[in-house]
Amino acid sequence: MQTSRFAPLLPALAVLGSVTSLAIGTSYAKHLFPLIGAQGTSALRVGFSALFLLLLWRPWRWHTSRVDGVAILRYGLALGVMNLLFYMALRTIPFGIAVAIEFIGPLAVAMFSSRRPIDFLWVGCALAGLLLLLPLSGGPALDVAGVLYALGAAACWALYIVFGKRAGHLHAGHSVSLGVAVAALVVVPVGVAHAGTALLQPSILLAGLLVAVVSSAIPMSLEMMALKRLPKETFGILISMEPAVAALWAMSGMRTLLIDADAEHPVVSTGIERDNCPTKRGKGVEWIAGISPDPDHAFDILPNSVAERYNLLTAENARETFTALEHYEMVIVDLPPFASGSHGLAVASQLDGVIVAVGWGKTSQGVVAELIHALFMAKASVLGVVLTRVRKSSDAQ
Repeated sequence: MQTSRFAPLLPALAVLGSVTSLAIGTSYAKHLFPLIGAQGTSALRVGFSALFLLLLWRPWRWHTSRVDGVAILRYGLALGVMNLLFYMALRTIPFGIAVAIEFIGPLAVAMFSSRRPIDFLWVGCALAGLLLLLPLSGGPALDVAGVLYALGAAACWALYIVFGKRAGHLHAGHSVSLGVAVAALVVVPVGVAHAGTALLQPSILLAGLLVAVVSSAIPMSLEMMALKRLPKETFGILISMEPAVAALWAMSGMRTLLIDADAEHPVVSTGIERDNCPTKRGKGVEWIAGISPDPDHAFDILPNSVAERYNLLTAENARETFTALEHYEMVIVDLPPFASGSHGLAVASQLDGVIVAVGWGKTSQGVVAELIHALFMAKASVLGVVLTRVRKSSDAQ
């Protein structure tokens, strides 16, 4: 009796569990981007998911007809390309926004599959929530390539729902395990070509296995379970919880990085710098190991010794440095005092905003005006000027 009473809630609970697990796993997966890239991360996620699901469900136990095989093939292709495009989007746009854009896919499926007026009401509510998550009222512009990747993932998500529904008469373990295996054949070669032997490091493999289970194996099994019991339009509306869950999870796990680039006035102690500075220079982004979590605050620190040793903030290397740090929601760079023509201007031009700190009574108005003019000429976005070392309120007048 109890089971039959709560049976109608099971598909909705499956969708809720799916989007929650996906948000947790994907948020964690972003930390692998500096080490193996979005392609390598996607390869580990889908590849390990395929192995896990094949061993769990052993789909060879079921007969697969030619029609079912074609449906599973399409389902797997859509799934593989969707994963790859979504992870490529996460390189340059925030997690919550990427999920919101990607959600256009299931929202379109819900809208075109709906027949009853109440369905359109729920679609409208989902669309309103989507618009609230997108930065439509100003703020920093989104990276165009990242948005296009997210839109491509949205189209693949729509196909994933349609093709998944066509294979919905099969056992969930049968269709999902074979579909993810097809997706792995699409994604893994791309990841291997991009990341190479870096994928074989034990720590990377362990992290990839965790990402695969939490962000792929569990959500896909729950989604297929729900698709078997729900119409496409209902599933598309219920899955609208994903952008909200993703945004909430992204905010709860938001991390900030402080690049302490001022050797003369370092923010962190020399002890932190000595203990965490990598001992040798190598290829790639080995300097990531020099980042230290601050135990007293919700941010990480990249000390000056690491920035200097690897020349991370030179005009030639700054862009590559910031690209490797895109898994952080915010990066603050404490630059040393610089004059017009120094490489600091080139670095400042690549930041979303610059705040000029002026020592009270130590810097003339003319020097400040010259610096701000130089920043504008370098196309840097100057957000404002703050005074430091102000001891009495009367000084600020």
